[in-house]
Amino acid sequence: YFCKYANNSIQYNSVPTQKKKIKKLKNKFNIGFVGRLSKEKGIDIFLKIANDNKKKFSFHIFSNEKFKLNFSQKQYINYYFNFKANEIYKKIDLLLVTSPIENCPFSVLEAKSYGIPVLVYLTKGGAKEILKNNIDGILINNLKNKFQLQKIIFKIKKNYRFFSKNSFLNFKKFDSKINI
Repeated sequence: YFCKYANNSIQYNSVPTQKKKIKKLKNKFNIGFVGRLSKEKGIDIFLKIANDNKKKFSFHIFSNEKFKLNFSQKQYINYYFNFKANEIYKKIDLLLVTSPIENCPFSVLEAKSYGIPVLVYLTKGGAKEILKNNIDGILINNLKNKFQLQKIIFKIKKNYRFFSKNSFLNFKKFDSKINI
C-alpha cells in the first residue's frame, strides 16, 4: 500500500568509469580513509589501526572537514582537505572502510572505478553487496588480533594486480542505471 504512493525514480550511478590502469606499488603501501571525521564513519577505528601499523604502512585521511592530528600522528598519517577524487586514488593503494554501518558507500564505488582494492573492516550494510570478498577487496567480520589485520593487508599487497584488475571489472556492473 505504501509503495503505491511512494515516489519512484531511476537513479544513475554518479561515479564515472575511469581508464583502466593498474598502479605500480611503491615501497610503502598507502592506506586511505575517505569521508566525514565522525564516530559514525569510524575515524577512531582508522586512527587506532594507523597507530598499530605505523611502521608497516603509510596512512592518508581525505575529508572536507577540518581535523587536527597530534604531533605523533603527523609522523605517520597524511591529512588532506579540499581535494578531488582523482587525487585521492593517485595517493592510495588500498581504501580502508571502518564505519560500523555503511549503507551505500560511494567511496567503495569510487575506489573500484580507479582499480583500488577495498578493505571493509567490521562494517554492516551495503558494502558487502558492492564488494566481492577476496576478489576485489576483503570483508573482515572479526579479528583475533592486530597481526591478523596486517596479514590481510599484506595479502592484498602481494596480490595487488589481481585485486586491482577485479576492482575495474566488478565496477562495470555498477556503471549503469540503478532502479530505486
